[in-house]
Formats: sequence, C-alpha cells, structure tokens
Amino acid sequence: MSVLLPDDVAPATFDVVAAVRQFVEDYQVVAPVGVAVSGGGDSLALCHALCQVFEPKDVIAIHVDHGLQNNSQNVANQVVSQLAEWGVDCVLKQWQKPENDAGNVHQQARYARYGLIDSAAQERGLNGVFTGHTQDDVLEGFFMRLNRGSGLTGLCGPHVVGNIGGLTTWRPLLAAPREALRTYLQSHNMGWYDDPANENDQFYRARARKMLNTWREQGLDEQAVVASIRSLQRAEGALGELTAQLAEYYVVPQEGGVLMRDSFMAEPLEVALRLLQLAIVQVTSNPRLPRTSKQLDLLQRLLANEQPTTLGGARFAATSGGFLVTLA
Repeated sequence: MSVLLPDDVAPATFDVVAAVRQFVEDYQVVAPVGVAVSGGGDSLALCHALCQVFEPKDVIAIHVDHGLQNNSQNVANQVVSQLAEWGVDCVLKQWQKPENDAGNVHQQARYARYGLIDSAAQERGLNGVFTGHTQDDVLEGFFMRLNRGSGLTGLCGPHVVGNIGGLTTWRPLLAAPREALRTYLQSHNMGWYDDPANENDQFYRARARKMLNTWREQGLDEQAVVASIRSLQRAEGALGELTAQLAEYYVVPQEGGVLMRDSFMAEPLEVALRLLQLAIVQVTSNPRLPRTSKQLDLLQRLLANEQPTTLGGARFAATSGGFLVTLA
C-alpha cells in the first residue's frame, strides 16, 4: 500500500468526510484513534470529520499547550469545551520549557510535541494519531527545506502514514487545500482559532506562507509542484529499500553498538550517507539526524582515517574491517 501523497483534488470538489472515510478503509484504521487538535481550522475540521466516520466516543483528541502565548490556557479550555459538545474526550498535555535554556524555544516546543502526543496515545491505548496536515503544509514545508539546502528525504515532506518515535501518524488530508477545510467548518457554522504566530514574520513558516501566497499571485502551479514531490517520494522509497538490503551486510549488530564494514564507503555517496544514518539511529534510537552537511563531514573524517569521531550522539572508532559505532 502506497504511503505517498494522494492524487490532487480541486478545492471546490474536495469532500473532507469522504476523504477521511476512504483513508480509514484503505489503511484499515480501527478504533480507538487519536487526533491532534490545536484549535486551528485544519485540526478541528479533521476531528469533526472523524466523528462522522467513527463513534465520537472512539475519537480521543489530544491538545498540547506549549504555554508560549498568554492566552494558551484559554485556547485549551475552548478546545475542550467545543469537543465536548461533539462527544469527544480531550486529553490535555502541558509542555514545560526547560529552565536556563537559551535555545530556540519554539523549535524545542515542536520537537517535544510528538513526545507528548505519543505519551497521551499510550496512556489511552490508541492505535495511532491523526494529524491535520494539508496540501498547503506540504508546499510550505517543501519551499522552506529547499531554501535550507535539504536533501532528498527532507524535500519529500510528510507521508500519509508515518512513524515518529514509535507513534503511528495518519495524515488523510495531504491533498486538501487549507481553504477546503475552512469551507467545511463554515458550512457547519463552526469557528476556529487562528494562531497569531502564523502571521508573525519572526517565524520562518509565517514568512514562507506569505512567500507562497505571493507566488500563487504570480501563477505558481501548485499541482505541478506536488507532482514533483511525488516523484521525489518514489525515489526516496526506492533508495530506502536498497539501503535496507545493503545494511544487512554493511551494518552488523554488535554488543553495545554496531559494526560498519569500511567497504560501505565505496557505495554511491547517497547510499553511503543513508547507511551512516541507519547506524546512528540504531545506536542512539534518535530519529532526528544532524544536517546533511555534518554527515558529509563525518564521512570525510572516516575516509581520512580521523578516528575516533562523533556525530549525533554516536561514536565511530576504527576496528578490524570497519568502524565500531557506539553511544558517544
């Protein structure tokens, strides 16, 4: 079963409930299910549609309050109240900013979000969690990553079925324009919360959203871009399968880590990088990898016989026939 982007559908003809129902049938999703609900239009529309497909009692909403805005508690209370009217139970999770941490707080909050959602899903015994990502999110993310020099994996964007840290995520609305979900809510006389951060140029995604709107005015062919992303996803899938096959030889489990046979460096560069990534993830159990530029630097250090060296929490040390990869 494909997990690529679905075929495009014109905004005027997009049926939100039908799309969710078809997704549930295609991927054999069974209750109980979770849905991440921020209070924004995308997630509220998805939650309401799920209540038309499942019994509302089998839909568990999860709201993460990051506490980054003064009214965040009010938003959380409004979400709980609105969902209660639909017969949907809502689990509230609160993120606590680490003390004495001067890092990017919004980025930290994003990274923590799925961990909190996963925690709620495990507590409720959910089979997975739906998220309201739309075609607009796909396009915004693509151009953001393109501007950052991302590799193939980053440019592919989200798949309709994913796995983040053991949490199964379902994204049935990746072919839905954001406008279609707003129209759906309006047709049911429902409002939603607009996060002011979405209009704040301090944040990269807000700037990307405005840039995308400008390109639309200049004639951007969105479906052509989506078609290109699908092509990238097919290439990503093929490389992933090839890497998995080669890893059976090149990445050998060892006590306390893995052995990477040094001949892996003779493979094409993209494949060699993916083998490195696989080794790092196997050792650290952390799916968030360092930037591609840092991975390339690591490969150069290994080629230059500069060991031991570390990256992403993994330590590479020369040994007979290759490199022993352990926790740093």
